[in-house]
Amino acid sequence: MPTYDGRDERSDADRRAVCLPGDVVYASPAGVIFIPPHLAELTVVQAEKSQVRDVFGFIRLKEGVYTTAQIDASWTMPLWQDFLDWFGSAEEAAEYRHLTWEHELEEARKLAGSGPANDVRM
Repeated sequence: MPTYDGRDERSDADRRAVCLPGDVVYASPAGVIFIPPHLAELTVVQAEKSQVRDVFGFIRLKEGVYTTAQIDASWTMPLWQDFLDWFGSAEEAAEYRHLTWEHELEEARKLAGSGPANDVRM
C-alpha cells in the first residue's frame, strides 16, 4: 500500500502479476487486472448490468423512491418490477436493452419466500 509520503511498502511479490496469452487487460488509475478469455464476456455483461442498475438506483434515490439500504441489498420482486418497467422505457437504459435478467429474477423469486433481505449485492 502506498504510504502518505508516496512510498510503496509492498514487497516485490505483492506487486507481481501474470498475464497469459489471450487475457484481456483492463487498466485504470486504480490498477490493472487480467481477465482470462473464458471469463471476458461474463465480466463485461456483469459490468454492464451493474452499471445500468446503478443508473436506476441513483435516479430512484434522487426521486426519494428508495433508500440506499433498499438499493444496495438484494432486490425484492416489487423493486425488480419497478426496475424492469423503467428498463423497458427509460432513455437512460436504451443502450443496455440487449441485456437479459432471467437469472437475477429467478434468484429474487427464490429469496422472496425467505423473508427480508439484509445482505449487500455485489
